[in-house]
Amino acid sequence: MTYEQYKISFKSGYYLTVFGTANWNSTEIKNVIAELNCTRNVLVDEKHLKNHMPFYLATYLGGNSEPDCNVTIEYDKGSEKISDIFKIPEKCNMSLADFPCVRHADLNCHLGNITFS
Repeated sequence: MTYEQYKISFKSGYYLTVFGTANWNSTEIKNVIAELNCTRNVLVDEKHLKNHMPFYLATYLGGNSEPDCNVTIEYDKGSEKISDIFKIPEKCNMSLADFPCVRHADLNCHLGNITFS
């Protein structure tokens, strides 16, 4: 689904939650960090990731504009520092969680399994 199909649900704002699972098999991969950056690269959430474990990053976005965000996953592989960037919402499988008892709709972004080698 596209963001436009969700937009009608967002009145004064919404929570954006990004889910995924990081996987790596190399013992050289260390210090894996996921960052959620929104609107001109402002860091809004950061997590240290563990191998084969799910993670989530979240923020509240005011208004009903399409999210201008990305998830950057940085890690060390040996002496090299590597960054992978996932543009939100282009790189995710989105779903809407809208509950009658919650004022703001949530936009969920599923990045799925992310594998580093």
